[in-house]
Amino acid sequence: MKIGVFDSGLGGHFTLDKCKPLMPEHEFIGFFDQTNAPYGDKSQAEILQLTESGVNELFAEDCDLVLIACNTACTQALRRLQEKYPDRKILGCLIPAAEMAVDSEAISIGLIGTSRTIESKKYERETFKINPRAKIHGLATPKLVPFIEAGNSDDLECEIYLKEKIQMLINEHQIKTLILGCTHYSVLKARVTKLFPTLEVIDSAEAQALKLVGYLMRHPELK
Repeated sequence: MKIGVFDSGLGGHFTLDKCKPLMPEHEFIGFFDQTNAPYGDKSQAEILQLTESGVNELFAEDCDLVLIACNTACTQALRRLQEKYPDRKILGCLIPAAEMAVDSEAISIGLIGTSRTIESKKYERETFKINPRAKIHGLATPKLVPFIEAGNSDDLECEIYLKEKIQMLINEHQIKTLILGCTHYSVLKARVTKLFPTLEVIDSAEAQALKLVGYLMRHPELK
């Protein structure tokens, strides 16, 4: 089976790296739109057009299923593309991350992501469907994707910004769990865990890969 991974930039590489060891029997190919990254500051129309173009590139490569490994694209384009192409399998990363956070039995859950992802309130709605008692507390962190795309995720400036934002969520909402609501942020997971060792960190790239394994087991007809 050939599985495509679409992302607005480097985040897709992290998703791809997590999928391959879990599902070595499948072929994975990626389409990563670094030319137009980041998507977080674009209009919904732009995000939809760019996402549709990338997804179609992967289907043109004979992919049987395409993962949208971009939280921003999931909030702005996934449902529309699923409705427009009902005969194609297109899956996102937002619901897997929300499910994994709720599986941890967390009630006060922090979320960092692009401005578009946070403004969409999609994480709040999906989490409420699973557990109405769980609360998502979102905070936009627009500087992180440019840091990562530029290869500066290890810089002190990036660490100070990251620490400041997460500490705000802890101080204001007493969060015990944090969703990295952008697959780019996968590269920051180890740093976050080191800075906040008592915080449970949900990586949306990892969640998408793990949940895909279960999805394929439930749908053997796709293999």
